[in-house]
Amino acid sequence: MNPLNRTKGQSSVKFLRSTPPFSVQSSKEVGEAIRRVLRAMDYVSEKWLRGKPFQDGRRADLFYNIYQELGTAWHYYGLQCRHPKGYRRIGGGQHACRTCGQIKGTSNPEYLLPAKGRKRIGRFIPSPRSSGAVRKHRTEATLLDDEIGFHGTKLAVRVNHAYESRWAGGKINIASDRSIRLREGEIEAFVDDHLAGIRFLRRSRGDSRRKRAGRTPVYGGFAYELPRRLLRKFPVIFSYDPEGRLLEIEVFRSEPHGRAAKR
Repeated sequence: MNPLNRTKGQSSVKFLRSTPPFSVQSSKEVGEAIRRVLRAMDYVSEKWLRGKPFQDGRRADLFYNIYQELGTAWHYYGLQCRHPKGYRRIGGGQHACRTCGQIKGTSNPEYLLPAKGRKRIGRFIPSPRSSGAVRKHRTEATLLDDEIGFHGTKLAVRVNHAYESRWAGGKINIASDRSIRLREGEIEAFVDDHLAGIRFLRRSRGDSRRKRAGRTPVYGGFAYELPRRLLRKFPVIFSYDPEGRLLEIEVFRSEPHGRAAKR
């Protein structure tokens, strides 16, 4: 009997016809798909890649390619696995997922995301404890440094241990931190362990931000420190609760979104 048809309630052929290839599925469906692919690989290996069939060079090449393509299917189904059944111990002191076989602690070189609905990439990595040792270089201290362009919006996430850096001819220690930056047009929002803010990246055409920042002074201060003549120029609304706790800050944009997006 063909082992490909040993499924409960439906054949593998019926499943393949009803399910888009590599479509993002639930954990249960992913486990069933991986088991079907592994049975198919076992069948091809035992039936066509051993003994006399393997001695027929042309047929062996054909089924060898089929085996490799099934391995690709295994890989892409494995990208969806969340390892719900945990890991089992294998040789060399390593652990492999009971569902997809991925070695614990390794990372995937790519992601598989649904075209519609919620997307999920990676996992939350908190800021490291500040009591840890200070790393010598930024590369050594970096736990995560990733960015994505999502429907025209740029998002960057960075997590690092404390490390040494050079500034003004001397050395300073950069604290451990988790920082997120989101850029939409001329506005950049940033959040880290100590601050949350919005930055306006205004600049003239043909003028780099670095050059403009180099000749334009930047001032700052708390709202109560600024004179009223300046506060009247800032289109900012502060929202707070009855106890006077800050809830929200709203800033009116100085440029239409469409114009800023074209720059």
